[in-house]
Amino acid sequence: MRLLLFIWSVLYASNGLKILVYQTALSRSHLIYSGSLVDILADAGHEVHELIANWNPTIVDNGTKKATSLRRFTLSKPSSWLKINHFNEPFTANVINYHMDSREATLHWQTVAEFCEEMLSDKSLILWLRNSNFDAVVSTTYDFCAFGLFHVAAIKPVLGFLATPVSDIVLYVLGISNPASYTQDSFYPSGNGDEMNFAQRAYNLYIRTLMQHIYIPRFIAMQDESFHKKFGMEMPSLQTLFAQMSYLFVNANELVDYPRPISNKIIFIGGITPNENGQLPQEYDRILSSHPAGAVLFSFGSVALTTKMPEHAKQAFLEAFSSFTQFIFIWKFDGPYNELINISNVYFSEWLPQKQLLRDSRVKAFITHVGLNSLMEAINEGVPMIGVPLFADQIHNAGLIRKRRIGRGVG
Repeated sequence: MRLLLFIWSVLYASNGLKILVYQTALSRSHLIYSGSLVDILADAGHEVHELIANWNPTIVDNGTKKATSLRRFTLSKPSSWLKINHFNEPFTANVINYHMDSREATLHWQTVAEFCEEMLSDKSLILWLRNSNFDAVVSTTYDFCAFGLFHVAAIKPVLGFLATPVSDIVLYVLGISNPASYTQDSFYPSGNGDEMNFAQRAYNLYIRTLMQHIYIPRFIAMQDESFHKKFGMEMPSLQTLFAQMSYLFVNANELVDYPRPISNKIIFIGGITPNENGQLPQEYDRILSSHPAGAVLFSFGSVALTTKMPEHAKQAFLEAFSSFTQFIFIWKFDGPYNELINISNVYFSEWLPQKQLLRDSRVKAFITHVGLNSLMEAINEGVPMIGVPLFADQIHNAGLIRKRRIGRGVG
């Protein structure tokens, strides 16, 4: 209710407005989050339209049931985003610090450049943006190109959102102080959260300097160049347009996240994904009742598929689970598992009603990749976690589990 009232006041919602929500389809979890924003705004009486840039065209889920219309923008060629290591080798590649890895950074930049160039060249898209008469736009902030498009289409106000914790690049462009002595980039942490030793602080300062003086300026300049070629040098800097956003909605809980300076532009809305209050399917009720000591939920989300997990890792998990026969382990497992079914206290399923399971008191723990949606769901239901981070912001999230003593974080 608090979130609905806040968004209502931000958008001057005395009457229903026509709102555009723009999302880059990085992964399914990002679309679930933006879809929740769409549905909340629609429930508040607004006419909400969604534009999705298909960075990952394999995702077919829109994340929303209440958008008035939905438009997808797909490249004329394969997206470079699909070459990112955390899609292809999530369990073996060193992809946590992908911003600083030359190959991963190059693929990220290529994806942004490809979409920016083609979106600027799509006359029908720009005409649609101009003629739709949107009253406001709520945009993802993983690239800057969209903020230039909204300027060209004369859409105001512009609000931003993040499906992950707030990152260095966003704080830097918004002009918010980000001291290297106790704050870390959520995508490139140097260890121990806000309690770093001298060596960690020195390394964090090095990373911060590299990001602010090399990576971020080059990343923005690359996108500025596309607009200058198309609209001339009078086009404002994308950094300026980005910094002018009215508010930034962040998928985090300020009571759990690390302390850091913020501004009144930053609004924490972690945990807004649908509650899914439906009854637990009978099959899972039976499984939970099969072991009186309780159950442990095990899921690595929708990106790190178990079909890509090394065989020795699967066997290591199974060996560990078989040592705790008093519990039933419910494993979200993609692909064939016939050779594993002789483990009596492990239940395999390609899909899990995760929220309903976490809400059930018979679930005693959650082994998770610590994606932010999963983290928020477990916190909301009070389920202890074992965090096994793999990439992106997950090592940051696992650190929060340790710091707040709501479980154990590995790595």
